[in-house]
Amino acid sequence: MRYAINGKFLSESITGMQRYAREVLCQLDTLCSPGELILVVPQDAKDIPQLNNIEVVQLRGRGGIPWEQLTLPLWLRRHKLPCVNMLSVVPILYPHGLIVAHGVNYKVNPQFFVTLRDKLSRFWHIANFWVQFNRTEKILTDTEFSKREIISTYHVSPQKIRVSGCGWQHIQRILPAKDTFERYSQIAPGSYFFSMSSVTYNKNFKWIAQVAQYNPEEKFAIAGGRNLERYFDDMGVKQPDNLFFLGYVSDQDAKTLLMNCKAFLFPTYYEGFGIPPMEALACGAQAIVSDTDTMHEVYGSSVHYIDPDNPQVCLSNVLAEKVAPAKTVLDNFSWDRTATELYAYITKEC
Repeated sequence: MRYAINGKFLSESITGMQRYAREVLCQLDTLCSPGELILVVPQDAKDIPQLNNIEVVQLRGRGGIPWEQLTLPLWLRRHKLPCVNMLSVVPILYPHGLIVAHGVNYKVNPQFFVTLRDKLSRFWHIANFWVQFNRTEKILTDTEFSKREIISTYHVSPQKIRVSGCGWQHIQRILPAKDTFERYSQIAPGSYFFSMSSVTYNKNFKWIAQVAQYNPEEKFAIAGGRNLERYFDDMGVKQPDNLFFLGYVSDQDAKTLLMNCKAFLFPTYYEGFGIPPMEALACGAQAIVSDTDTMHEVYGSSVHYIDPDNPQVCLSNVLAEKVAPAKTVLDNFSWDRTATELYAYITKEC
């Protein structure tokens, strides 16, 4: 059966899910035969990978909800093609195919959606969840934890859901920037604890601000694509002087920052998988993550664990604890494996 691939992610900034989609797309191109898969993208798609076996079709309109919910499903219906959707959203008018569901955070954690924009986004995703879990034929998710969440929340048959993790090999292809610390002069190599992700409430950056206050002799840096000052205002937290917000950083800067930090901090409350600590491990950094089910499932004994509700920790004591080599977890995951498992699932009739 031929499948289309929802290429809306190619019109968006790269965060965890967009990284997943781009990497899996490139690996799928090496697995499929010509004519099996069609990548459907909006007019403002950027950095479309060079594909040898996957045909690219560009539809009119800029990427966004109207394109994904009107333009794309009309094209899919006209060509009678099921669709692979890799960003946890399906076209409601034509939900047939496969959905990669990266968790159900919008449904199970209403406390993380504070602003009006976040609340509207939550309601939209909850509606889409109901459609995708009831109408889409095949579901792929990142962890057994997410699978359990989907089953318990939406009563989906376990046989309908497959689990396949993420990867980290993209970080190997990225060359570190040589002038990072000239542009981010607040920090110096080896002098800071680093965190990087989208600045959303489940990421728990409040913990980092409080840890920075508790460890005034240390420096902390956060990279992310949202206004951190507004985030702290919403949370009622003061940004300490030893915490620096770097904004959205390039892949090259991110690699330099990962390679030179004291440790990578990931105090998240909720994740479907959590790629950033794996990028950190691949760059030779130690990782300090939340003591949650997902983190234990993915990272095992290769990272340090903290209570995300307790910021009164001495980070040097945390890092003194012995952990397993990074290779222990890195060997378990690859984009090639993820794409191979996804491809096997969509090419099977059941």
